[in-house]
Amino acid sequence: DQFDRYLVVSRANAALAGEHRAGKLGSTIAEKFRFPGPRQIGGERFPHDQANVDLRIERLRAYAKKAPHLLPKNFATDEFLDRFARETRLVIEHQDKIYGYLNAASDFIALCHWNINIDNAWFWRDEQNRLGVGFLDWGSAGQMNIARAFWGMACAAELDLMDAKREALMEAFVDQYRAAGGPPISLDEFRFMYRLAISVDAFHWMIDAPTIVETHLPDYHMVRDRFDPRLQNVFLARAQQHILTVMLNEFAAADVEDAIGELLVRVGESERVAG
Repeated sequence: DQFDRYLVVSRANAALAGEHRAGKLGSTIAEKFRFPGPRQIGGERFPHDQANVDLRIERLRAYAKKAPHLLPKNFATDEFLDRFARETRLVIEHQDKIYGYLNAASDFIALCHWNINIDNAWFWRDEQNRLGVGFLDWGSAGQMNIARAFWGMACAAELDLMDAKREALMEAFVDQYRAAGGPPISLDEFRFMYRLAISVDAFHWMIDAPTIVETHLPDYHMVRDRFDPRLQNVFLARAQQHILTVMLNEFAAADVEDAIGELLVRVGESERVAG
């Protein structure tokens, strides 16, 4: 029941955000959960320059060549990795505008749980068999653009779930945010915010995944697949390997080059976005 669980988590996080914006959580929330949130502090600019990012892209290429069976779809191909490298160069170039746009979108700024993957939640069913959810691990909770929190929820989901249900989860989030008292944002704008959030947050937090996997499981290329016990039993290797694939999947779906091009039009830039 992946979808049911991600759906109830999406609605609960959106309800938290909407009730915050509606003033239902008390007068001290702004002091306890400041903007920017803890996950954003120190993370609003890439810690690596373009040369160091290029080195990390090369490590990803080496990872893909050594263990293509751990990267689904076409993510291990030169064609995809060339596109990824081209688009990440655009992200580095325009990161200030991306972060600035996300943080200036006042209708989208609210208290959220940034890391509400389903292993940070517990679930139950009531007398009517309706699924309920509670949240754990509040260390990264804070005020942030709600689309960034959506990535924090989706980052460990299965790829087939995201491909089939991404739009439905977004729609549920937006509907619940508005119903809980949040501003009347549109699904189209939320989708655009998510594409921008993927371009910086997903890339930023997962670019070192190949190195982390190799550090904790040097013979990662020898495992049969992602379910091999040799990978499953090493938490950091398992988690980083899987979230790396989600990052690549969402980055591809976001069409980052097009998203940055639209952003530049919105902020009045005239330069052409091209690799």
